[in-house]
Amino acid sequence: MSKLMEILKDTRPENDFETSTNFLEDDYLDSLDIVTVLTEIEDICGIEIDYADITETDFETEETILGLVERSGGNADLLR
Repeated sequence: MSKLMEILKDTRPENDFETSTNFLEDDYLDSLDIVTVLTEIEDICGIEIDYADITETDFETEETILGLVERSGGNADLLR
């Protein structure tokens, strides 16, 4: 299991992120969850993500979150 999936499961253990095709459509993450996940990502990757650059689609899947990390100058491999 990837580090990102561990973070998601720790945030919302009742949800099956691994089988979801869209975390937001499945109501797996709310705004507070997203802030929690972002904080963990920033700590692990040593980056600061500009919240103004975040779009809703950045939290649809594991890959879109990893894309956000890469766009923000982070090493997404740390979360894989």
